Amino acid sequence: MKINILEMHSSLGYAGGQRNMVTFVKYLRKDIFNVSVIAYRVGGPLETVLKELGIPYMVAHNDVAKIIEFIKAHNIDVIHIHRSGGSVPFETQFLTEAKKYNPNIVIIQKNVFGKYDPTVFEIMDCSFLQSMMHLNERYLVAAQKDFEFNREKVLYNMVDAEEFERYRVSAAEVMQYKKELGIDPNDFVVGKVARPALEKWSDLIIEMMPFLVKKIPHVKIVIIGCPPSRMRYIERSAYKKFFCLLPETSDQAKLHLFYQAIDVLAHSSKIGECNGNTINEAMFWRKPVLVNSTPRKDNGQLEQVKHKVSGIIANTPPTLAQAITWLANNPQEYAKMATEAYKQVSVVNQPRAITEQVEKFLVEKMASRHSSASLSLCEEYAKIEYNPSQNDIVNYHSEYQKRLTWDFADLTLFETITLLQILPRRFYFKVRDFIEHKWFSYVKR
Repeated sequence: MKINILEMHSSLGYAGGQRNMVTFVKYLRKDIFNVSVIAYRVGGPLETVLKELGIPYMVAHNDVAKIIEFIKAHNIDVIHIHRSGGSVPFETQFLTEAKKYNPNIVIIQKNVFGKYDPTVFEIMDCSFLQSMMHLNERYLVAAQKDFEFNREKVLYNMVDAEEFERYRVSAAEVMQYKKELGIDPNDFVVGKVARPALEKWSDLIIEMMPFLVKKIPHVKIVIIGCPPSRMRYIERSAYKKFFCLLPETSDQAKLHLFYQAIDVLAHSSKIGECNGNTINEAMFWRKPVLVNSTPRKDNGQLEQVKHKVSGIIANTPPTLAQAITWLANNPQEYAKMATEAYKQVSVVNQPRAITEQVEKFLVEKMASRHSSASLSLCEEYAKIEYNPSQNDIVNYHSEYQKRLTWDFADLTLFETITLLQILPRRFYFKVRDFIEHKWFSYVKR
C-alpha cells in the first residue's frame, strides 16, 4: 500500500518556490508515494506541467472546505506544504482542521523564509529550512528554543539538470544572441537577473562601473529585471554604453540562453537570498557567481558560494570590480571556479538526493506510527544521510561568523575616499526608494 502525499503551495505561478514544489512532485518515488497537489489560493502556468506529469491537482481559491474534502477523498497520509514559515491564519486553519480529521496525518513544511509560526508548531512534524543561516540566525532565535534535529532540518533548492538540458544551445546561437544585444566577441559579459523590485535591488552593479571600466574597457553588463528608476539612471549615466537592459521574463528558453551567454553572474542584493535559484542556475551553466554579504537580512548566499572556490564574495563596488577583473584576466582560475560551481550544484542540489531526504523522514515517521507501507522500507532508507548533517548545522553558527568577514580584497585609500563620495547619492536613492516602494504598496492595496 502506497503513502498518499499532498504537495501544497499558495499558487501555481512560475516562481522559485512553486517550481521547487513541482520538482518534488516529479522526483518523489511513484512506487512508494501517490502524489497530488493543491494550490490553495490561485492557479497558474504550472498547471500545464502537472497535467503533463499526470498529477491530480486542485486550485482551492481560499476555500478550506474544498481542501479538507480533497484530503478526505484522496485519503491523504502526508501534507508537504511550501510556505513562508510565518503565521498565516488561513494556513493555520486548514492545517489544524486536517489534523483534527486525521490525528495521524504527518505534516511537514518547506520553510522558505526561516520564520517561526507558534500556531502550528505542535502539529508540524518537521520544518525543512532553506539554509543553515536561516535555521540558526532566524528560526531558532524567533522560536526561543533549542535545536531539535528530528524536527528541524535544512533542505536546499533543487537543480533539475534534466529540465535545464532542454535549453542548451550551440555556440553559434550564443554568438547570435550576443550580436543582437550589441555585445562584441571579445567583451567580458557580466550578468544580473532578478525581479525589478526595489526592495531587493542593490546598486553595487552600477556603483562598480567607474572602477571596472578602468580595468576592463571591453565589458558588458546584461541585466534582466532592472527597476525603472535604475533604468532611467543608467540611461542618463556616462556608462550607458556598457549596459544591456532586458525586461523580466518567465520564458525559460530565454533565461537559460542568458545564462549561457554571460561569463559571470553578479548577484548583488539588498536583502540577500534564502537559497537563490538564480545562483544555482548560473552555477549549473558553469558560471562563477559573485555575491555580496547581507548580515542584517537573509544571508544564505554565503552557503551557496564557496569563497574563491565556486564563486566570490565581494561587498563593495571596488572589490566587486576587482573580483570581475581577476576572473577576466585569469582564464585558468576562471575555468577552475566554473567547474567547481557545476560540481557543487550537481551534488548538493541534485533532485533525487534532495527528495530522498524527505522520503527518508516520511518513511521513518510513518513506520514509527506502525504503517505497514513504511516498515519494510526503513532498512533501504537507513543508508541515506541528511545534508547538511546535524553537526553541520550546529557548527555553522560559529562558521557563519567567519564567513561574515569574507571579501575579495581590502580597499585602498583611494577606493575608500571614492566610496565616501558615493554616500550622498546612496542616501538620495534610499529615501526615494522608500517613498516609491511605500507609495506603490499603498496604491496596490
